[in-house]
Amino acid sequence: MSPTRRTALWVLGILLGGAALRLAIWWVSPPINAFDDHLEPIALYATQWSRPAPDACWQCYQPPLYYALSAGVLRLSHLVSGDFWTAWRSVQLLSVVFSLLQLAIAWRLLALVGARGLAPRLCALAVLALLPRDIYTAVFVSNDAALGLAVSLCLAVLLNQKLRGIHFFRTLFYMPHVIGGVATIMMWMWVFNPDFGILNTFLRQCADVLVRLRIIAPGWEPPQWLYS
Repeated sequence: MSPTRRTALWVLGILLGGAALRLAIWWVSPPINAFDDHLEPIALYATQWSRPAPDACWQCYQPPLYYALSAGVLRLSHLVSGDFWTAWRSVQLLSVVFSLLQLAIAWRLLALVGARGLAPRLCALAVLALLPRDIYTAVFVSNDAALGLAVSLCLAVLLNQKLRGIHFFRTLFYMPHVIGGVATIMMWMWVFNPDFGILNTFLRQCADVLVRLRIIAPGWEPPQWLYS
C-alpha cells in the first residue's frame, strides 16, 4: 500500500470516527439541549421569511446566513415529513455537518501552516475529531457552527495565498499548537518533580500508610524510578 493511500485511510478513519460520535450524540440529544440555543430566530425566519428586527429576540442581531439556511432546512424538512420534531432534528443535524466540514478544513490547515511529519498532523486531527467538548457542542443549534466553518474556510484560503510575510503568519498561526505541547510538558514535569511533585507526594503518603499498617518495614525506601 502506498504512503498516500495509507494517509488517506488514516484521515478517513479519523473523520469517520468523529462523524460516528457526533451522530451518536445527535441521535440521543434533543434540539433544545443548550441554554443559549438559537431556535427562536430560526423560527422567526421560517415563519416570516424575512430578517426580524435586531431586538425582536435574543439572537436576532446576529448575522442572518445561518438562520436563513436553517429556516430553509426547517421548512423543507417539515414539508417532506409533516412533523415539526423531525424538522428541528434536521436543523440540529446541520450543525453536525458544519462540524465535520471544519474537521476536513482543519486537516488542510495543518498542511498549510507547515506542521512537520504525518504523525503530528494525524494526532492533531484526532484530537479535534475526538475531543468530547467539540463532539457535544457539534449538536447545538447555534450560529457558532456556521461562524466556525466560515472562519476556518477564510483561514485556509488566506494561508494558501502567496503574500509577503505569509511564512510569519503561518508560524504565528501554528504557534498555539506548539505552546500547548510545551505547557503540557511543563505540567507533567511539575507532577513528577522528585521533591514536591503531587504524584510523588502521594506515593510518599501511601508508603507512610503501609508502614503504619506494618505491611512494609519502617525505613523502607521505594525504588528511585517511582520518583523520576
